[in-house]
Amino acid sequence: MTKIKSVIIDDESANIHLLSSLLNKHCPDIQILGEAESAEAAFTLIQETEPDVVFLDIHMPDKNGFDLLRMFSKINFQVIFVSGFDEYAIQAFEFNAVDYILKPIDYSKLIIAVNRVVDRIDKKSNHDIIHFVHSIDERSHSIKNITLHHNGKVYIVDVNDICYINALRGYCEIITSANQKLIS
Repeated sequence: MTKIKSVIIDDESANIHLLSSLLNKHCPDIQILGEAESAEAAFTLIQETEPDVVFLDIHMPDKNGFDLLRMFSKINFQVIFVSGFDEYAIQAFEFNAVDYILKPIDYSKLIIAVNRVVDRIDKKSNHDIIHFVHSIDERSHSIKNITLHHNGKVYIVDVNDICYINALRGYCEIITSANQKLIS
């Protein structure tokens, strides 16, 4: 198997070193091409190295991880969010980000995330991360749209159109203002 090219973006060098060590020890298919401690440096690094996957912290000074992703007109890489904050985790999963790993990093979750990257690279499906980034309101960081999978189709639903959500044994039934029922 060809090595999966990666970069690590985090504003704390200790976190970069730890993640790098865990990847080297537990994920031999990952090749680390570089690290960056700011969104601006990360933008340049990603353009120069063209990684397959970016391990991305969200909270950084000046521009956060989402701001970094918005800097790209086209995202040609997978993203694994690595953050000490869980407030964006649900949003990331709803919009099919590869994974969202909380710090301190559990190496078993890191291995699972890397395996998901391998699957997505095989399927070449990075379009979901683009939708995720553009679905967040830049001013308030709130979600404008959500992606729902229903009966083999993908629906983009404006959150303002959702009337209510019912819990159904591990699924959600979403009822919209147009009286549409989506099970996801």
